[in-house]
Amino acid sequence: MRAPGIGLTRPVRLLHPRYPLYIAPKQDDLYVIGATEVEGEDMSPVSVRSALELLSAAFSVHPAFGEARILELNAQCRPTLPDHRPAVIWDGATTLAVNGLYRHGFMIAPEVAHAAVAFAQAALGGAFADADAFTAWRDAARWPALLHHRDDARQPA
Repeated sequence: MRAPGIGLTRPVRLLHPRYPLYIAPKQDDLYVIGATEVEGEDMSPVSVRSALELLSAAFSVHPAFGEARILELNAQCRPTLPDHRPAVIWDGATTLAVNGLYRHGFMIAPEVAHAAVAFAQAALGGAFADADAFTAWRDAARWPALLHHRDDARQPA
């Protein structure tokens, strides 16, 4: 939504009876409000209840959200792995797959992207001559649990 004049500069997490919510500020007075989360196969559009709960939560944080403009409402699947944790997986040759950001994508994407770039630079620079070299590099990384080789036993489920 577009909400001029609110001025949030950091994401805000709210505790809600049904699920955790957040308000994430973006550029040019834009805000992302989420995250409704219901595990299942429902692929239908946003429900009235979910929209009302999200919008009411935003209004409770700052009354100026009451005059904000809704630019889009989205629902559907989120990219996730079975363990609900993100992963950067290298195939050992030419492909680096980044997946599993799930509902945390807006908040963790910058850190995951940084890890993926470091991973790609190390791979292109020949840092992974063998499995031991990869393991040593991964274990020294800021987020070692995020980084995987296709043949790695620690690869996500």
